[in-house]
Amino acid sequence: MTVNSDDDPITQLRFTLLDYLPVGICVLNPEMKVVFWNRCIENWTNIPRNHILNQNIADFFPHLIKPKYYNRIQQTLKGGPATVFSSQLHKHLIPSPLPDGKLRIQHTIVTSIPHSEDNQYDGIIVIQDVTETTNLMKQHKEIRDLALKEISYRKKIEERLSLTSEKLQNHNLELTQLYKMSQLLQNCENYETAYPLILNSAKLLFHNLVGGFFFTDNKGNIIKIIKWGNLDLDKQDILWRNYFLYWRENQRLIRENNFSQLPYFYYCLKAKKKELGVMYLVNTNANYVNESQQIFAINFAEQIALILANISMRQNLYEMTITDPLTGLYNRRYLDEILEAEVNFAFKNNQKLSIIMLDIDYFKKFNDTFGHKVGDFILTTISNILRKNTRKSDFVCRYGGEELTIVLPNTSLLEAKKIAEKMRIAIKELTLIYDNQPLPPITASFGVANFPENGLTSRQIIVVADNALYKAKKQGRDCVIIADEGLHN
Repeated sequence: MTVNSDDDPITQLRFTLLDYLPVGICVLNPEMKVVFWNRCIENWTNIPRNHILNQNIADFFPHLIKPKYYNRIQQTLKGGPATVFSSQLHKHLIPSPLPDGKLRIQHTIVTSIPHSEDNQYDGIIVIQDVTETTNLMKQHKEIRDLALKEISYRKKIEERLSLTSEKLQNHNLELTQLYKMSQLLQNCENYETAYPLILNSAKLLFHNLVGGFFFTDNKGNIIKIIKWGNLDLDKQDILWRNYFLYWRENQRLIRENNFSQLPYFYYCLKAKKKELGVMYLVNTNANYVNESQQIFAINFAEQIALILANISMRQNLYEMTITDPLTGLYNRRYLDEILEAEVNFAFKNNQKLSIIMLDIDYFKKFNDTFGHKVGDFILTTISNILRKNTRKSDFVCRYGGEELTIVLPNTSLLEAKKIAEKMRIAIKELTLIYDNQPLPPITASFGVANFPENGLTSRQIIVVADNALYKAKKQGRDCVIIADEGLHN
């Protein structure tokens, strides 16, 4: 498909959703001309969309005609498999500067998109900014290298000073365990999988001390406590809680006291200017935690804080790929993924699974009358209602536009209908005011389907639920229609 206009409305509408993704996206036609240039890459490169549309991308980025780039892109434009330009070998496929003048480190995937009317293909270039991730990995490598250097250094000390074998082995064990913990934590997907590894490492590395970690959220509220040894939280509770409050007001004094001969030791877990909690150690066999123990504890705590910050960043990136930026609901991509998994689980465990699909009535009229900001406000408000009326095990998704979908594991068709009816009433009873302006009443239409009664695959259930939603629209809207048994046949 060759685009002859810089602002072809059909092409721009076809790719308009790509404007809202937090990654740089460019679509090329078979002649290497740009047919779409999303907002993100426009901001990164400072090249306006109207300047580059329908222009050969090599006119702006001449290096792309080099065989190592051009040949691989051309293979994709001919319908070949997706090609990856990794951040290790091709950091700057589409050079884009950061505020400090350095170029973003990019991870790029080029995928073909078949035309519907001919045998040609477009190519979609998706660019992810991995600058921060790469820098964090570099920091982690530096910490790891420091640990390995420390091991080497300790071995030299043994040769020079003839340190006792037991003392050297113990220290090497600590560093090796620290290194192993670092490697294992890098593979953790979330905090919950990291906590047991941190606890096991702490037990090995501080076997002669008792202690714990008190992890907190952004507001300073405790979200997790892990402890080892005979740490009595009932006795220590007031002590460490008072300390945590005291830390923010007297950090310098705390640091000075930590290196004095006190029976306990505190250290704040902090990475990227973000406090993640407190490490607390007590020496029950002596009157103080010595300076050597404190220094090693600080290294241990700082490495944990850095890795936890890295895990948090990866989680945030993943959340961005599966959630709708406006409503915070799961997106269509995640719905397809999770519904397939839930149907398989229901089949294996002989359970029911229900789907609710709903559409906001006359939503286009609201947008045309009051503007898209009001439409966004309505979508966000109704999304919050759906979340409040579902369980933690349910999945609330934005299917597209004003159409929303709810996956209800282990729920019968009649139970799902009751839930849908409750949501319908909650939406209808809304009193909406936007910018001091009352809005007309909102209603929604619902279609409900069930596995295995109405379909045996995720695709069948979605189609049946959508048909039921269509019936609800045809029957006057503001109602709940359940699917007929066997409708998928």
